[in-house]
Parts: sequence; structure tokens; C-alpha cells
Amino acid sequence: MEPKNFLLLLLSSSLLSVLVDSVCVPRNATEQGAPAPAPSYSSDSRVQPPSLSPDFELPHAPTLSESTSSASSTLDLAIPSIEAPALQKICGITSYPEKCLQSITPFLSGGASDPVSILKMEVKALRGGFENGIRVAKKMMEEPSTDDWIKSCLDTCVEVFEGGMYDLDDALGSIASKDLHKLQILLSAGLSYVSTCEDSFGEQPDVESPLKEMNKELDQLASNTLAICSSLKWN
Repeated sequence: MEPKNFLLLLLSSSLLSVLVDSVCVPRNATEQGAPAPAPSYSSDSRVQPPSLSPDFELPHAPTLSESTSSASSTLDLAIPSIEAPALQKICGITSYPEKCLQSITPFLSGGASDPVSILKMEVKALRGGFENGIRVAKKMMEEPSTDDWIKSCLDTCVEVFEGGMYDLDDALGSIASKDLHKLQILLSAGLSYVSTCEDSFGEQPDVESPLKEMNKELDQLASNTLAICSSLKWN
């Protein structure tokens, strides 16, 4: 064979070898541009939420007695989610409809929504307010730091609140007997009792009633009882 032809044959064999290697041999996975292998995760490698410390405690939600002082009110309840149009209509005729809905909440049972039933609930709420007022006033009177003049005013409040409780018991009897005239008189007295208590503190200059907020709520309840009473139609 001629040297020239032998050289051409040798070059052709080398070129063919390079082409075969580039087609049949896979490229190294570590070369730049090669797709990275999909990572595999064991069950132990998944991210877990942090565990709570044994000493961790959820915040304590205060109860009604913890969040409000008894001197301010025991009737500061959350406004109920009442859907019944009848209840909204009855409380809507009062000057303090929100207070009406609040105060009847503990007494709602059996779906009663007529004016007479709502009036009974409001009367009971007012009676409970008077009872609480007596308890708070007596507690204040027992405090050594309470001024003698304040004690005398608180004693007046205890006296009139007790009278209010008796009258409201009679009012419930008047509702049962449908004595509208007597009922109106008894409920009107409720307003006067609250005013008497509050006004007693005003007799001394620069003295503010420690029962001011409570008397404000009692006044609202008493007003609501009269408003509902006025809507009754008895023969």
C-alpha cells in the first residue's frame, strides 16, 4: 500500500473512534449543564412543626367576674346574637335596645319572644341589679377607708334598693294578674329608687358617687321596663 493511502486510512479510523465515543458513552453527570439528580427524602427528613415546651401555657381568657368589677356592673354581658325579629322589635321600642338584649340573655329559654315574657325577663334583670347593688354597697361600707359621709349615702342606697326588690316582686305579680295600672306605678318607682341613691352623693360638694356606673345601668333597665310595659295591650 502506498504511504499516502495508508495515512488516509489511519486518519479515518481515528475519526470514526471519536464519533462512536461521543454517541455511545454517556456524559459525566458532574459536567456543567447536566441536570442534577432528583433528591430523595426519607420519612425522617421531612420538616416537623416545633413542639411546645412543657412549661408553655395558653393565655387565660378572663371570666366576666375577672374582667369587670362588681362595683361597675354584673350586667355587662356580651350582646347576644339574636336573630328573632320579635325580640329585636320588642327591645327596639326602648331607649336602650342593646341593654335590653344584654339583660334578657340569661333568661332566654324555650324561645319565648312575646312582650309579656320579655318584660318579665327585664324585671328580673333589674331586680338582680338591685340585689347586686346592695351587695356592693355593703362591701364598701365595711371598708375602713370609706368616709363616714360616703357610708351614710351607701346606707341610703341599700335601703332604696331593698325597696326596689320588693316592688319588683309585686310587679311580677301584677303582670300575672294583668293589673297594668299597678304595674306602671311599681316600675316607675324603680327609676325613683335609682335617682334617690345617686342624688344622695350629690348633697355633699365634691363627692362623686362610687356607684355611678352601676346606677347608670340600673336607670337604663328601669327605663326599659317602663317602655315595654307601655306597649302592652290588656283589656
